[in-house]
Amino acid sequence: MFNRIALLFFLVLGSSCREAAVPKPAAQLRLEYDEAFYQNFTSDCPFDFEINSNTVLSIKQDCNMTLNYPQMKASVFITYKKIDGNLETLLRDAQKLTYEHVIKADDIIEQPFINPKDRVYGMLYR
Repeated sequence: MFNRIALLFFLVLGSSCREAAVPKPAAQLRLEYDEAFYQNFTSDCPFDFEINSNTVLSIKQDCNMTLNYPQMKASVFITYKKIDGNLETLLRDAQKLTYEHVIKADDIIEQPFINPKDRVYGMLYR
């Protein structure tokens, strides 16, 4: 009898001291970067674009370049190839290069880009 009363006492004592569990609010990633300032980039290549002033640009041969964003630890690789009856080969090579990274990535999402007005077509891989 004493064991039952003691057990009941400890159960009531143990459960009455806890605070009610409150779920944590959903967290959001807070990224703080400097304000972006853009400047025009032009070269002998048959294209130009705006580039962030914080970008470190390294130009290689044949209009191939790398845009490095040190604060974000990110890089954008730009490769220019002239289309001279070899479009099918170039498309296959680009897709092959993308899917070689599948072993490093969780998933690669394909998103086509179609602008029939300006006759611009492409594929964005994320």
